Amino acid sequence: MSGLRTRWRPLVASGLAIGIGVAAILPTPQMSELGRVFPMTSGIIAVAAGAGVLLQTLLRTPPVSISDTPELWRAGLLATTLLLWALVLELFGFVVTSAVALPCIAIIARREAMSAMTIVWHAVAGVVLVGGFSVLLSEVLNVRLP
Repeated sequence: MSGLRTRWRPLVASGLAIGIGVAAILPTPQMSELGRVFPMTSGIIAVAAGAGVLLQTLLRTPPVSISDTPELWRAGLLATTLLLWALVLELFGFVVTSAVALPCIAIIARREAMSAMTIVWHAVAGVVLVGGFSVLLSEVLNVRLP
């Protein structure tokens, strides 16, 4: 029972992500072909992320916290990182600023120690995310990226 007490937040978050994703996908049949691209894409990503968090929460043992940073400071650091990302986006471009901001956000958000393999998987996921969003925005949605 104590494991459920420590895991209720990610369970609620995964349920919300899945619900929001489904809510984004449901009205897409009534939309135009171009109009449904963003809600369908974001809905699929939200459902997949929620399912991933749900599986991770249910299948792994509760982590031991190593972070002494208070939550308010963590939120402030995340907001500052995103603000700096937005400010230098035009100067350095989407791929470069995102490649720098993503590991910073991962380090700030992480509450437990990481193994070398975890760091490698995070780096691979970061390359896929930044590259995927770059291609999605520039090629599929025809958004001009800086």
